[in-house]
Amino acid sequence: LPRFCFRKTVFLGFDADEAGDGASEVLAPKLESFGATCKRLRPEGAKDWNEFLVRFGRHDLAHFVDSRVFSD
Repeated sequence: LPRFCFRKTVFLGFDADEAGDGASEVLAPKLESFGATCKRLRPEGAKDWNEFLVRFGRHDLAHFVDSRVFSD
């Protein structure tokens, strides 16, 4: 795991709820200890990524993720 995380940005894509936020808060420090930079990627307008895909479609999902991943 350290080899895969070192100097990488890791997007944490859990559900858009308290449990997903909590999982991100627990996992981020662990991955950051291996040299990763963690960012929370939260589906907007849906409870999880599958619902986002079903509701908005593949194109909108790709656009949403690209706009968050490549915004820096």
